[in-house]
Formats: sequence, C-alpha cells, structure tokens
Amino acid sequence: MRLHLAHGSPALGDRGGTELYADALVRAQRQTQDVQLLVPDRGGPTGLRRVDAHTWAVGVKPATRFRDTWSRPEVASAVAQLAPELIHAHHFAHLGLDALAGVDCPIVLSLHDYHLLCVRGQLMDRRIEPCSGPQLEKCGACVAEHLTLRPGMGILGRMSRRLGVHTLAKGLVAKAGPSAGGLVELEARMEAAERILVRAHLCLSPSRDLAQRIGKLSPTEAIEVLDLPLVAPLQPALPPGEGALRILYVGALIPSKGLHLLIEAADVLPGLELKVWGPAPVYDADPDYGQRCIQALGERYGGVFDAGQRQEILDLSDLLVVPSIWEENSPLVVREALAAGLRVVASDRGGIAEIDSRIRCFESGNVHGLVDLLRAEIAQGRGRWTPRDFSMDRHLEALEQSYERARAAWLR
Repeated sequence: MRLHLAHGSPALGDRGGTELYADALVRAQRQTQDVQLLVPDRGGPTGLRRVDAHTWAVGVKPATRFRDTWSRPEVASAVAQLAPELIHAHHFAHLGLDALAGVDCPIVLSLHDYHLLCVRGQLMDRRIEPCSGPQLEKCGACVAEHLTLRPGMGILGRMSRRLGVHTLAKGLVAKAGPSAGGLVELEARMEAAERILVRAHLCLSPSRDLAQRIGKLSPTEAIEVLDLPLVAPLQPALPPGEGALRILYVGALIPSKGLHLLIEAADVLPGLELKVWGPAPVYDADPDYGQRCIQALGERYGGVFDAGQRQEILDLSDLLVVPSIWEENSPLVVREALAAGLRVVASDRGGIAEIDSRIRCFESGNVHGLVDLLRAEIAQGRGRWTPRDFSMDRHLEALEQSYERARAAWLR
C-alpha cells in the first residue's frame, strides 16, 4: 500500500493547495493502486480512524509545549500501524517531524513551502521581512514566544485575549528573547527536519526556485523539479464582454501574501473592478491584518468560496494578481487561472514566473511597479490568454518514474 502524508484533507474541511493536491493525487492513483492518505485531526478523537474510502485521520491534541508543534509520536505509531510499502510525504505540519520514525520503505518527499526549515513556514521573520535562512540564535529570537509554550500557558493565552492584550503579551515575551532551554528545543526541531531531508530517497519540488533555495539551506541531495497538475478539471472562462477590467485575488488575507499592495494599487486606478476571495486567519506578527483588509475592501471582499464556485469566479474575472512578498513556490490558483485563460500578474519572488512565460512580474513589495503593470493591463482592455493544460495523467506518469527511482535508492 502507498501512503500519502499531508497536513489536512478536504474531508476534514481543509482547502489549501497542498491539501487539495494530495487528496486529488490519491484519488487518481487509486484507479490502479492501493493508495491511502493519512492526515492529522486536530482535537479529534485519539487513535487512528478512517474518514472516508481513501483517508485516515489520527487524532492529535492541541500543543501545550513547543515540542508538540513538531513531535507527534502518536502519528509515527499510526504510520507504522498502516505498514506502507512506499510513503509520499507532502507536509508535516501537525503530523510532526518524527512521523517517519521507524519506517523501512522508500520515501518520496514533495516540497511545497519552507515548513521543514522554518517554524513560520514562509522564511519571513516576525517583522514580516524575507529571511535568508535558518540559524539557531536568529530563529530563536524570531519565534521566542512559541518556545515559551508550556502546559497551562493556554489558559494565560485565553485570558490575555479576553483582556485585549494578547499581542502585547506575545511581544513582551519575544522581546525578552529565547531561553537556553528554548534554544535546545529549537535545535532539536532543526535536527528532526534535517533527518527527514536526509532520509528521503527522492525529493520533488514544483519549482526550480524552491529546489535551489532548499538545496542551499539543507543537507539533502539534488532535488528534482516536477510540475503540478490541476486538482479538478476547469473549462476555459467565458469570453469577456464590455466594461472595466475585472481583477481577481484568491488566497489567505495575511501580510506575506501582499494583498495590501493590491488594495493600494486598485484604489488609485480607475477602469478596474477588484474581487477578493479567501480566509482571514490570525497572523501572529500582525493579527489584525485580515480584518483591516476586509474593512478596506468593503463589497469587494467575497469571503471564502467553496469548490463548486471556482469555475464561476474564474468566468467572471479577466486578470489574476498574486502580489506576494514571500517566496511563493508554485501556487495552485495560478494554474487554475491559466487553465481558464486568465492573464496573470505576480510579484517576482519565488517560482511563480516559472509556471508560464506570459506571466508579467513586478518587483516584490513595490506598489508603484504593480500600479504600472495594472495600468498597462487596463489599457489593453479585457481579453484572455490561450488556456493551458495541466494534465493529471502526465503528472501520474512522471510520478511513477519518480517512485521507481526512490525504490532503487532504497534498495541500495
């Protein structure tokens, strides 16, 4: 049996790109193979339970200490209980970096972000500035408040939220810096991440950018680049009519996604209609960011759409904008836009530009550069690009070859 590991599943309400990809991949491979998916169920019943025909969930309790954020022995036990013949791991958040402890089978690791190397996951520091990479002291200062997590701290956290001083309390903890014990815990997490990278028999990345960055920062061997497919079929968007250029943003309302840049640009440009879709989770370095964006957007904010609305939303759009200030890997939403024929404007950070040579890029964080590009798009008027085909069948064929290389490496 092949076992995929991911940090969430649509069956449990998770709709991120990695979760959707892992679920779609399992569904496609199950046409010819015995394939299962294992995900964490935060706060769910303890032990291993089946969620649907292809998904297993293992209950994980809320973290009461820093080690719980990356070490979950109960997950390792569940993996051993399922006894896979091959493991394809996609993400270890909430599963723990010791999920592969004790397994003896080929391991394929897909890299989707920087979670293995960065506690925050995006190589962005607490000032929401790009980070050059992990270093013990630097990382300790960046996540000092997380390192103080201990049993019973949850009660203090809830009290500080009710009193409206939670952000202030976290800031004071961070300012004090990490303790020696906290740095020991952080170093243990770093070592656990390195063990995963070393143990993997084959590493895959959807972009050359991520592969090169991970390769420079970690002890892993060469990382293969493999493009991603769509997770569900899409039709070319309906032909555009007359009127203003319709701009689309799809993604979380968090600072690293750069939505504030798009709002600022849209506010000074006539001749466009902006629509924003996505959740507004609390981002620890700026917990009010999402709500500020929603307030600034007003009726331009559509909320969170379900999978059944995706085609309609693309049909009603002309241009996707991805203004991220972090090193995006290879976002699913960009592939979906290109499959529907939408034009794409994005920041020049990460691997977005690799997806399609037609994508127009501006300097990350430079709102004036974004304004210039959007002004050119408005002058061009409504219109579409030739739709792209991101075939799941081709992806499956390439993956089978990757699995064979992983098996060969394991046998050596």
